[in-house]
Amino acid sequence: MELIVSNFLKIYPNDEFLLETLITASISVGKYDAAFEMANNALQLYPKSLRILYPRAIALCMNASQRPECLQALNDFLSVAPEDHDKVPTCHYRKASYYMVKMDMKNMMKSYEAGLAAENKQLPCFLPYDCPCKSSLERIQMMMKLSESENIKKHAPFDTGPDLRHSTVICHRGVAGQKPVPLDNTRYPLSN
Repeated sequence: MELIVSNFLKIYPNDEFLLETLITASISVGKYDAAFEMANNALQLYPKSLRILYPRAIALCMNASQRPECLQALNDFLSVAPEDHDKVPTCHYRKASYYMVKMDMKNMMKSYEAGLAAENKQLPCFLPYDCPCKSSLERIQMMMKLSESENIKKHAPFDTGPDLRHSTVICHRGVAGQKPVPLDNTRYPLSN
């Protein structure tokens, strides 16, 4: 693919579509640094081009070192993209992934929620929205919310009378209508 595009670029050296295609072809074969360099060169011709800014950001994000420039490249794209652009949610999810790797969970949650909000602004033709990193972020977000709610339950004041003394060690694995089984197995036997 790169060879074909390179041949056409000899004829049309400033064609924005061909430049974008060459950059994305380089990304698809794992040449992230080369793609980033090509994107930077193309941005000299088309400084506000969404077709160039997005793959430039992706080339940085895909790089194993995930440098802070990745966030700046995503923000560069987001600053010029219309809010209903089909790549806006992905940029937010990639920012969330970056923050997750850096263990900055507060900013990870903010970026994830910004991605969800951006999905609501998508044109119907782009729905349902699919982003490879969204499902893992979604699971992490659910675990964080569960952890917060468990933490609230653990530190909330409650009656410690005889019927509630095992309330913090209950395992909710039973079928609807059955009594929950405590983790220490002293109050209710495991056999049903």
